[in-house]
Amino acid sequence: MYIPIILFLKDLSPELRMRIYQSEIASIEAEGGRLSTTAKLSSSARDAFASLLKHFEPWLMVLPFTVSLSLYIAIQAFGPLVLIESFHYTPADAAAMCAYFWLGNMGALIVTGLISDRLQMREPIAVLSAMLTAGLLIWWIPTFGETLPRTTMAIVATVLGCFLAVGSVPWAAQYSETLEDISPALQATGWAFYGLVARAWVAISTPPGAHHRSPLRLGSLDEIRARRVHTIRYCDVVHPSRRGFPTRTISSTPKPHPGR
Repeated sequence: MYIPIILFLKDLSPELRMRIYQSEIASIEAEGGRLSTTAKLSSSARDAFASLLKHFEPWLMVLPFTVSLSLYIAIQAFGPLVLIESFHYTPADAAAMCAYFWLGNMGALIVTGLISDRLQMREPIAVLSAMLTAGLLIWWIPTFGETLPRTTMAIVATVLGCFLAVGSVPWAAQYSETLEDISPALQATGWAFYGLVARAWVAISTPPGAHHRSPLRLGSLDEIRARRVHTIRYCDVVHPSRRGFPTRTISSTPKPHPGR
């Protein structure tokens, strides 16, 4: 996935971008344009970061969006466990539901990006995404503990992934445009600030969720054997090249050690 990015995506380094920006301002001043703001530009990455944090807009956009990533984090870390414990799916079905979520998310990212750029709309699309996501969660959360049909859960997972993507794309575009309005030289610094806050939120929010979750019940030996057989059948369908995966019988009697 990263090979095309490495080969074909080119961007200026922050230092080179800063020099170009300063030269453009000096050129405008020499032609009698607005007063130069070169003195206000940051001369180092540390100064650029400090300059960014003085503005209210990056904080306003990054902090709420980072908190909204909790749903992404929960699905990534605990999605299969929630589906097994709350909806009584097999591990194979739970993994498939999470795959549907991410497939819907990736597809919607591309489509939403094209529509948002074509219409030049950011906030209305993000607000629509929040409303749709909230509506779906209001319906879905009360069903925890019930056994939803596999088709219904697949649709819910796919649609939830799509709704979250619809909000992520316009936010990213608007955040980039906000940084551009503050200073074109602060693009890299602004995204570094977002990465710092997002990773800090993951480090803060994930351990409590792991601590308070209910332990995964493996069940009896017959249940474990049934889940394993179902998983092997699922792999035969998804990966026909691996058909014939060995199915050893699980025995409750431990085998004697060769040396004993």
